[in-house]
Amino acid sequence: MFVKANSGTDDKYYIAGHVFRIVSCLNQVLFACNNAYCINEKKAIKLLENF
Repeated sequence: MFVKANSGTDDKYYIAGHVFRIVSCLNQVLFACNNAYCINEKKAIKLLENF
């Protein structure tokens, strides 16, 4: 919704921020589906490999 409204503008940092939040939320969903907690987002991808 917000990305589509701002995709025509030159504010790439705004769009990148939304993409980062989307990926972070998807990480939380993957952890929740596997009954685990994501404490540190920096190492989340390595932890996801164990699922």
